[in-house]
Amino acid sequence: MNAEQWNELYPVGALVFAYPGCRPEDGADTRLVTRTRSKASVLGGHTDVVWVDGHSACIALSHVDPVTEEQFAKARAEETAAAVAAEGALPVPVGDQPQPLDDARLAEIAARVEKASRGPWTLAYEYCDCSEDCGHGLYVSRINTGAGPATELVDLPNGEWELMVHAREDIPALLAEVERLKATLAKYVGAEPTIAEEMAYLSRSVEAVTKVCDEAERQARRWEDPLPVPEWVGVIRHALELAPKSTVRAEEA
Repeated sequence: MNAEQWNELYPVGALVFAYPGCRPEDGADTRLVTRTRSKASVLGGHTDVVWVDGHSACIALSHVDPVTEEQFAKARAEETAAAVAAEGALPVPVGDQPQPLDDARLAEIAARVEKASRGPWTLAYEYCDCSEDCGHGLYVSRINTGAGPATELVDLPNGEWELMVHAREDIPALLAEVERLKATLAKYVGAEPTIAEEMAYLSRSVEAVTKVCDEAERQARRWEDPLPVPEWVGVIRHALELAPKSTVRAEEA
C-alpha cells in the first residue's frame, strides 16, 4: 500500500501495530501499540512512511498494520499484564503524554520550521452574509503567511501545511520540555551560596585542617623521646598562614 492509498483509508490517529525493526514474520523484537501522528508520505522519493506516537523516526508503511479497536485494547491489556508480571509496574501509555524530546524529534520539528515561510502569520476574518439566519457568523476568510495570502486551502505551500498539521503534537511536546528544563533549573538557580556562606565554609575547613595538624603534633610529642613532627604538617601550616586573616576579614564583612 502506498502513501496515497493509506491516506484515503486511514486518518491521522489511526490505531496501528508498528514495527520499527523487523516485522513479526522476520523475527520482530519491538512492537508499538500506538496511533499514527501524521499523514503518510513518500520519504526520499522511494519509501512510503508514516509517523506514530512513541517513536521519533518515521516507519515504513510495510511495517505498520492498522488494527481494530478490539485488537488495540487487547494488545494494550497484554502489555500491561506483561509489565506488571515482569516489573510490578504499569507501563507509560504511548501517546497519552508528550514524548521526551530527543535529538531526532527536535530535528524533525526544526526541519518543519525551516521549510515553512517566516512569520508572523495572520488571519483575516469576515462575517458571513449568505443569509440573515445562516448562523455562520465570523469566519476565517484568509490566512497570510510569509508565502503570501491564501483564501483557499490549495493556496498554501506544503511547508505551511506540515507545520500546522504537526503543531498539535509539536507545541505540547515543546511546552513539556520547557517545563522539564524549568524544573531542573529551579533546583539550582537561586540556591547558590553567598560569598559569606562560602567564606564561612572555607573558615570551617581551615579550622578542621588546623585541628588535624595540631593532633599530629600532639601525637608526635606525647612520648618521653618525642618523634619528629611529620613534614606534611609544616607544609600545610605554611600554606594556611594567610587563611586566618582572609576568613576573619570575610566574617567581619
